[in-house]
Amino acid sequence: MPADRTQLDRVRTRRLAANLHRAVRPTLDLQPRRENTYIALDALACVAAKVLDSLEDRNAMDFFTLALTQCLEDCQKKL
Repeated sequence: MPADRTQLDRVRTRRLAANLHRAVRPTLDLQPRRENTYIALDALACVAAKVLDSLEDRNAMDFFTLALTQCLEDCQKKL
């Protein structure tokens, strides 16, 4: 498992992220928006849990938590 996000294939990561965003976007656009945002987040958490559960790497959860934190920081910088 990579020690940090900088060691990952950024092109593949961005492509997969775009595909995931396209998949949840219709749900995010529905009203009431707040409720559907939580539905999308719950679905993403379900997928993350399945991915993490399929690994035998004990560092995967720490990596995911760090990656999520860094992605949120990156989004805040863009505002």
